[in-house]
Amino acid sequence: MTNLSDLFPAGAGKQVSFTASGNVTSSGKPVVLNSDGTVSEVSGSASSVGSPDQFTPTTAYGGGGPQSVCYDTTNDVFIIAFKDANNSNALSVIAATLSGTNFTFGAVVAVGFPANTDTYDIVFDSLRNCFVVVCQEHSNLKCYTGTVSGTVITVNSGSALVVSSATYGLVKAVFDSTNNKTLLFCRDSSSKGQCFAISVDVSYAPSASSAYNFSGTDNVDNSFIALRGVHDPDQGVVLLSYRGPSVVGYLSLVDCSGATPTGTLLTNSAWSSSGFGGGDIGYDTVNNKCVITVYDADNSNYLSYQVVTIDSSSSATFGTKVTQSAANSQWPDMQYTDYDPTAAVTVCSWTSNNLGTYAQKATVSGTTLTIDSTLLEIVNSTLIAQQQGVVYDPDTSQFVMAYYNYDGTDEGYAKTFKVETTNLTSTNFLGISDAAISSAATGNITIKGGIASTGLSSLTPASDYYVQNDGTITTVSSDVKAGKALSATAINLEYQS
Repeated sequence: MTNLSDLFPAGAGKQVSFTASGNVTSSGKPVVLNSDGTVSEVSGSASSVGSPDQFTPTTAYGGGGPQSVCYDTTNDVFIIAFKDANNSNALSVIAATLSGTNFTFGAVVAVGFPANTDTYDIVFDSLRNCFVVVCQEHSNLKCYTGTVSGTVITVNSGSALVVSSATYGLVKAVFDSTNNKTLLFCRDSSSKGQCFAISVDVSYAPSASSAYNFSGTDNVDNSFIALRGVHDPDQGVVLLSYRGPSVVGYLSLVDCSGATPTGTLLTNSAWSSSGFGGGDIGYDTVNNKCVITVYDADNSNYLSYQVVTIDSSSSATFGTKVTQSAANSQWPDMQYTDYDPTAAVTVCSWTSNNLGTYAQKATVSGTTLTIDSTLLEIVNSTLIAQQQGVVYDPDTSQFVMAYYNYDGTDEGYAKTFKVETTNLTSTNFLGISDAAISSAATGNITIKGGIASTGLSSLTPASDYYVQNDGTITTVSSDVKAGKALSATAINLEYQS
């Protein structure tokens, strides 16, 4: 006998056979128990922020709404829409490809007329492989389409459509992949909420439905942060969130399946007082839930989250509102909320009152939402990133943000950011592998309550060891305690429920 672990047989009676989901690469690896009863090796990656790449030679911002960005899933390219101060504030677009965290940009292409393109948005139509730009252009609400080859943009001739000859103070858009239409929603000159379903044909010529008033008798507040929407593919509808009279929060479901949109106003008691400062909505594709993020004046102007479940009868179930109280989440501005399928979390990004830009993870379980207290700094306060647009890139599992520096130079930039990913939670750690296990094969795991003594080395006896999000086992404290080292090669896996 050479060390204390020789007193115990491997596993000490706690070896259990499991089927692996994904390869368990060797012995001595911490594993988690999946919901289907299989096991997976603990794995993950750290958060990261790329360096900014400038996409305009000088200024990108000429007043009006924020930069907007969409992702062309067919050509793997991003299209950024912005007001180009180098060209009399013309609404313009630029294409960008991404390699790692570095962008390559094409030429700037003017879309709308100069001088007064006040508010705008851009989305990608995945059926026709084209982008759709909606904007308020002087006294007309208009729609353009375009295509991309490499980083070369073509704005299709004759694609300009006058949706309405009226003035709209807010313009936002969502692509409804259920009905293959772009839902354009906006605030009209009478302060009511209007939406139009935009269809695009094979020649990229758009057409618009008649208007549908989604706000009923309620006015929509005139702030571009106060009107947002997301497509719910599970129910095939679009959920709109907006700020109404007396800063009260409202929700509306919009159905684009017919010739003209129809909808249902929803009651949400969490925002029935005057605390709704505007925010955004993301959609959790795993849990089939919408997540609303809000500048919450009812909670000292901190960032708040809420889960919303839409059912087949066009009604909603609301989870309990959860508020973040970190200093840099107070007075959040320019919020963007999206789902990261790699990290399996909802990610909200915003510009703080101190002008730094941050991102944060939130996890949904049923109608319960848990906020990760860690904030990822994307742009520090000395650079003053403002008016950003954000989109998720599924190819590189990171987010792309377009923004301008609100520091007197106003150049346009794009950069990437990625939140930390892991399949480890505070409750799913199962034990340590006794050997490598190929995916779909079975193998033994020494589970909690046993003694793992295979594949481990360089441990410090009597020290507590913890499982880290990247799958390492160290003495650095984390939410998941593995146990106490009995020797350099053995850990007593203390049972924890």
